[in-house]
Amino acid sequence: MMIIVLEQGMNVEALQTKYPIIDWEIYTKGARKYWKIIRVGNHTEVYQFFDDMLKAFDREDLVKMWSLVKEKFTSTEPTEDKEREIWVELKRLFVPDIDDELWKLQKHIHVNLTWKLYDSCGVHHVFTEDGIDIYMLVEKEYPLSRGTLTLMLVAKLLVEQDSEMLRELLRKIFMQSDFPAYGNECNWKSIDAIDVRTVGGDSPKSPLQISIEAIEETLDKVYVTMDVFGNKHFEAFWSDKRQAHEEGAIEERARDYHANSMPAVEILDDDIYLGAENNFNLFTVRKSSEGATDEERGRLEVVGEYHLGEFVNRFRHSSLMMRLPDSDVGQIPTIIFGTVNGVIGVIASLPQDQYLFMEKLQTNLRKVIKGVGGLNHEQWRSFYSQKKTVDSRNFLDGDLIESFLDLGRSRMEEISKTMNVSVEELMKRVEELIRLHLQTTQPVFKQACL
Repeated sequence: MMIIVLEQGMNVEALQTKYPIIDWEIYTKGARKYWKIIRVGNHTEVYQFFDDMLKAFDREDLVKMWSLVKEKFTSTEPTEDKEREIWVELKRLFVPDIDDELWKLQKHIHVNLTWKLYDSCGVHHVFTEDGIDIYMLVEKEYPLSRGTLTLMLVAKLLVEQDSEMLRELLRKIFMQSDFPAYGNECNWKSIDAIDVRTVGGDSPKSPLQISIEAIEETLDKVYVTMDVFGNKHFEAFWSDKRQAHEEGAIEERARDYHANSMPAVEILDDDIYLGAENNFNLFTVRKSSEGATDEERGRLEVVGEYHLGEFVNRFRHSSLMMRLPDSDVGQIPTIIFGTVNGVIGVIASLPQDQYLFMEKLQTNLRKVIKGVGGLNHEQWRSFYSQKKTVDSRNFLDGDLIESFLDLGRSRMEEISKTMNVSVEELMKRVEELIRLHLQTTQPVFKQACL
């Protein structure tokens, strides 16, 4: 949604006339901040979201905006979130860096990808429900993964109107994905004759969806899907899309041979999967992609186990906080879970070094914080079912870790000496973890899984 805030000196009618951009600044109204664009003749407009700005800009505006932002921050550092956001997004657009954390997040893109084209400024936009946004100039190549390119081609490209730009973009993405490796089945005449259908009626203002079924038919092994057969086995499959479409068949690639009654499953990354089972436990399994034999590669190894104490019935890749482009916390992939009791929780996949640090902190906290009624925390979090009871592994209790901030100064200093880290540093690290769920008003459990 585009948000335009009227202010003194703003001429709305003037927005219909093209005036060059000469400056920009951060505009504040209440608790919200916007980018204020200043044009010749003191004509102004404000935008809260980057994609709204792209919808209103043409390429000349975009290039000028990049020039002004680059000029400002070449010698100084951004100090406000809105300054950092516009600097990061425009820099990624015009000067992409292969080492940018954004490109590493692509391994978490599996489904529900949306692809849009803002043809007025020549930018296409890939985004997901869990807050990953990738903006790209149509003529420029970016370090997109094979999986992302595949999902872009399978998705429907949303545009405002049919144009040669969108057709050239489809050709470029198709060639960049190097799909001829799957065979010479692509007929470019089919792509030239793609069906353009109006969505939401015949109104000329409705967006158009570009159907690329001709491309879709050439894609093999596109999706990773998971299923539960008879609520007994947690299995991962690579689906041959064309075969599934024609024959209704899927190919089994790996299986967890332990029987579990499971109400919810989700993909963490290409090889690790998350499951909830009906004894109020969570667990993770890993596909042995590097196994020496087919039998080893066909097994899902249990690598994490944890007692949550809540019956989880839904997982979703998402976040409870706004992801800032340059925030380390914003780059941590998260999954939201919901329970039958109405609890909303966050599961965050922490980097190895951060996980080990927090695990050490959790171990020390267990020594100084006693459970209600003398309940042992380690026993409570142990994976428990009718078949087995095992210690929790590769999960951390975010609630316990965050209780560090509630300790007295003497207890904090005691733990900091044990960890050989200052109290201030410990408080900073724990506060960063809290930011993973700042915007929720529901009770939240935080588990970090490796």
